[in-house]
Amino acid sequence: MEDHGPQKRAPRKKLRITFPDGDVLCYTDSTSTMLAALAKIGKDRFPEIKLEIGGQPIITQQILPKYKAYMREICDGWYLNTQSDNDCKYMQMKAINDTLGLGLKVEVGTDFKARAIPDRAVRHRTKETLRIHFPEDDTYIALESPQDGYLEAVRKIGINKIVNRRIPYKSYTLATRVRESSRQLPVDDCWIYVPGSIKDKALMLRTIALCLRIPLDVSIV
Repeated sequence: MEDHGPQKRAPRKKLRITFPDGDVLCYTDSTSTMLAALAKIGKDRFPEIKLEIGGQPIITQQILPKYKAYMREICDGWYLNTQSDNDCKYMQMKAINDTLGLGLKVEVGTDFKARAIPDRAVRHRTKETLRIHFPEDDTYIALESPQDGYLEAVRKIGINKIVNRRIPYKSYTLATRVRESSRQLPVDDCWIYVPGSIKDKALMLRTIALCLRIPLDVSIV
């Protein structure tokens, strides 16, 4: 069979939102675009937005435990549940526009000229932490604790996939079904080693992604 080489990945969709005053918001990821648009709309209008995910409001003044890995601050203690793909964010912004009568032009496409992610899109912390981006569904994990972020990313990737792949970690196997060391931590019904430094945690997540052939962007912020 003829080998045509690696398949080209389809261009990632971007969200673009144009306000009646001419301000155009379009960042390299749809989450940042939606956060910026909501911040511009203003917190006074948030109580009018009734959209939900899993029976919980997508905009709230508390971090929902079930979705803590996906909660991103909009402004002044208001949070957005970002567990949705680009098309879903498009539909959410269309619904918000219709509900509030904002006159926005909401679009999704692959050929929009995008700005770099704004600094405000990354929560400011006194300590470094991991910012983990899953391009396939455009979701982020950015928890205050690097260890919590590492473990939450492992859950999202799928601990059973990692166990089955038998990824090496030092002289051990990274993840196992039975606890083999006191240095392993539980993830669902399995156990995994957690590297000590934040740099090593980021490196291990990149190694997992490489072994499982999944797209993953990991940065330290």
